[in-house]
Amino acid sequence: MTVLRKPRPNCAVCGAAVDKPPSMIRTATPTCSVRCCGIYQRRRETVQCSTCGKEMDRPISRARRYTRHFCSRACADGDRARRLVGVGCKWFAGGKAEVSCDHCGKTLLLFPSRLKRSDRHFCSLSCRSAYRSAHESRELSPLWKGGGSGRSRRAQTYWARGVKRRAGDRCKLCGAMAGLHAHHVRPYADNVELREDQDNGICLCKECHGAVHHGKIDLERKAVQWV
Repeated sequence: MTVLRKPRPNCAVCGAAVDKPPSMIRTATPTCSVRCCGIYQRRRETVQCSTCGKEMDRPISRARRYTRHFCSRACADGDRARRLVGVGCKWFAGGKAEVSCDHCGKTLLLFPSRLKRSDRHFCSLSCRSAYRSAHESRELSPLWKGGGSGRSRRAQTYWARGVKRRAGDRCKLCGAMAGLHAHHVRPYADNVELREDQDNGICLCKECHGAVHHGKIDLERKAVQWV
């Protein structure tokens, strides 16, 4: 029985027949020895700069791996600027657009992504603050709820101190002496004339005050003497 063998390839450097099994010849450019392999890998090939056309030597592996070659950093940056910036870039969206400041009318140059974030644009923080003060304050604001309640912090502080002092600095329900609060017996919002009346106050601790507001304790059923 005749066994057909594939013809042995020749070395890419010296031209001698490569005495290796076919399973060990995996490259398109086989070599016969380590010396020839080193010589082949150190070979250089002449290529041209993709920007200025200058000829230069590059390792053969690098020359065949890349399609663009550059002789300097300036040439590489110039090629990138031409291909990847502006109209030459495939992701180019038109560049900056001209818009006017909504307060002073100054011309601005903004990217399309910035224009999509908001319908109003300003050239500075001072222009934005001035615009909001003139068009989005008090009644013009969508979050306006009618203004302040007229509640005086100083008057409420004096009222709370008087309620606690009359109660002897103790909770009227459990007798605790820590974490005391002054609570309005008649609701604050519904009784304007009783807001600063100490007879309408009762001294409660933090736990009892929370229980009253959550409906767990009924002060009227407790029949507590406020004073």
